[in-house]
Amino acid sequence: MALQSSGTITLAQIQTEFGGSNPISISEYYGVGTVPSSGTISMSNFYGQSNATAPSSVSITGGTVTCWVESVEGSCTASKTLSPTINGGSGGSYTYAWTQVSGTGMTETSRTGSTMTLTYNSEPPEGGYSTTRTETWKVAVTNAGGTTTSNTVSVSLRAYGDWEY
Repeated sequence: MALQSSGTITLAQIQTEFGGSNPISISEYYGVGTVPSSGTISMSNFYGQSNATAPSSVSITGGTVTCWVESVEGSCTASKTLSPTINGGSGGSYTYAWTQVSGTGMTETSRTGSTMTLTYNSEPPEGGYSTTRTETWKVAVTNAGGTTTSNTVSVSLRAYGDWEY
């Protein structure tokens, strides 16, 4: 987590954020963030600084899930859970912001931490064979230092039936 942006900062707080050895020496932290690489270091050089690094990328597996509609009066439900994988980076905890980019017909049925589940409740497909809903979602992952990396994923939910009206 980033150091505070005002007030007193102690050497112990700096060591907790950036690591280091005991006894603590301010010279261990030359070149960290906005701290100069030589010369005089002021405690105010550490305001708002963090050891967190941005993830190099975020990957999410999308795909298609299916369900079967038994009869012309029936319906079916299919769900897909999206869970991003963070590649690279550091900084402890992350926050996740999901936004819908395109598509309609699915409902967000749960969101826990990094994961989100979409559900599609299908009516019988017209013409008796299949209907598909595709949506694109974006996840933005922000680390403790406030740096964000994002990616998008497409999910298709398909309902099948094998009958005619």
